[in-house]
Amino acid sequence: MSDAAIASLLQARILIAMAGETGRWGWWDCEATTPTGEFIVASLFPRTAAWTAIACAVETAAAAVQTLMPPTPHLNLFSLDGETEGRCARLFALWRKEAKPERVCIWPLEEGAGDLKALLTRVAPDATAAPMAPSEHNRPRAWAVGTASGPNPFGANTTRLGPLIAGFAHSTPGRVVVPYLGWNR
Repeated sequence: MSDAAIASLLQARILIAMAGETGRWGWWDCEATTPTGEFIVASLFPRTAAWTAIACAVETAAAAVQTLMPPTPHLNLFSLDGETEGRCARLFALWRKEAKPERVCIWPLEEGAGDLKALLTRVAPDATAAPMAPSEHNRPRAWAVGTASGPNPFGANTTRLGPLIAGFAHSTPGRVVVPYLGWNR
């Protein structure tokens, strides 16, 4: 997978994590990047407040998403194969060291929840169309959008990432729909 694809993946994680916070779409119990949360985090971590808040939001989202997943092996935006996770962790550490958060995060904080589908398209242009979701009244919380196999299910192929990102566009305030891939290791 290219470095650009890893960057898009990480930006999508950050965007989804921030979108799902309590003060926005309310998918998980976290306010780390809201004005109140930023104030609290800044009082504890004055030099790294923004990145600490982002990391907290991503970890909270990952934990919340994991509670919705089936017990079978799977991959989702917040839990991928070891190689991809390692690359994401290294890039996040690099961003934390070198970049200003506003260069990485495109979330329009002052605009509330915003148009999630449009924002997802900005961070991951390859994830253009969300897969077709079940009807609104029958929509599951965790939604299988395909399968993957092998120890490195992505490799140079990023087409499987698209549905894992774009599928979140079927979520609504108060109800997250988490796309995932079944994984035959």
